[in-house]
Amino acid sequence: MEPLSITTGVVSITAVALQSSRTAYGFVSGLGEAPQSIARSKASLHGTQEALSALLGLLESESHEATNAVLQSIPLKETLEATKGLCDQFTDTIKSYTPHSKEGNFSTRDRFTVAFHESTIVRLSGELARCQRTISIVMNSINLILTTRTANEVGQLTSRFEAQERALLELDSDLHRELSSSASEAHTTSHEDEEVQLTATLRKACQEALSATKAKHEGQTFGNMSIDGESYGMQGIVGKPQNSIDQSFESMTATNKSRAFQGQMDAASFAAMFDR
Repeated sequence: MEPLSITTGVVSITAVALQSSRTAYGFVSGLGEAPQSIARSKASLHGTQEALSALLGLLESESHEATNAVLQSIPLKETLEATKGLCDQFTDTIKSYTPHSKEGNFSTRDRFTVAFHESTIVRLSGELARCQRTISIVMNSINLILTTRTANEVGQLTSRFEAQERALLELDSDLHRELSSSASEAHTTSHEDEEVQLTATLRKACQEALSATKAKHEGQTFGNMSIDGESYGMQGIVGKPQNSIDQSFESMTATNKSRAFQGQMDAASFAAMFDR
């Protein structure tokens, strides 16, 4: 996806996922006297809906120039698509279990069906809760990065950055534990494989957010650099672009056969420039 279209694309996916969560929540809310497994799922659906709504509001309130840079460092497309798919799956699943129930009247026949499939409902509800938690915590990183534009502002909010990094580390640990638990099972079902894939997607988003948050928090500050003779020199980052990191440079002097570099450069260009 081209940089200029990143925010537009994420906003679009978020809006679609939000609509799916609202549809799921609306359907479940319309089932009067529903069994506890369905009634309890409303909390997960509501939380997911609130998280998506908050993310959409944040992205729409900021300039695309600012959000493009952050969303390059913290890709959300896979997480949002997975959340949307999970909401749709939840709606379809509950509908298939409740064909005889009407608003305000939950049929006895459907009650038996729901009881038989309670483990599936609990599983889907748990997956929704993990999506909601991941989106909420990652959104906090995006908001923190967007609202701290100078090194001085970052310094003033050190405690917030540290708290956010701790929240991301805790989330990553919990998601890793989920993956390890699933991997330890000798045989898995297709649903369990889907759950593993979802958890891996959420963990990837978490780790990207942690990396971007640390980069913004730590930043890079360089002083004057003078290079004489056949010196090479370098100041900055080589490799994967870190779009959310703040870099501050002073002067760099190069003479004769020297090669100077400041900022960020991909590995191939660096190798070509410095014969490495």
